[in-house]
Amino acid sequence: MEKAFTIFGKRILIDVDRVKNKGIEEIERALKDYQEGKRKDFSDFEVCIDDFPEKYSMVLKALMDIKFGETITYSELGKKLGIHARVVARACSLNPLPIIIPCHRVVGKNDMGGYSQGKELKKLLLEFEKSKKD
Repeated sequence: MEKAFTIFGKRILIDVDRVKNKGIEEIERALKDYQEGKRKDFSDFEVCIDDFPEKYSMVLKALMDIKFGETITYSELGKKLGIHARVVARACSLNPLPIIIPCHRVVGKNDMGGYSQGKELKKLLLEFEKSKKD
């Protein structure tokens, strides 16, 4: 079930059924903590993405290893995983758990790239993380 949450004044949709060990209130609290700079990752979240095609779930899992405040290009991640950058971009666009699975940290070679929740929010998230990086 998709649920709308607000972060930095923007509405995002998260498939809460894909978080196996947290309820809606816990997800909301974690997003608030992230926004306040108190949370830098969601590694304690058990996410269910195994029903995605293998290449997409491989990308989504790899995204969780990208550290707060860091970025990687679609092509760099593709090379690392042995797949085409377009597969990386498609997997990011299908991400059912934005922010929790930080697809916003994947950027283009020459620009910010797209974001399923809107480029404006992606820019805001990247700038926020850069300013809060230890």
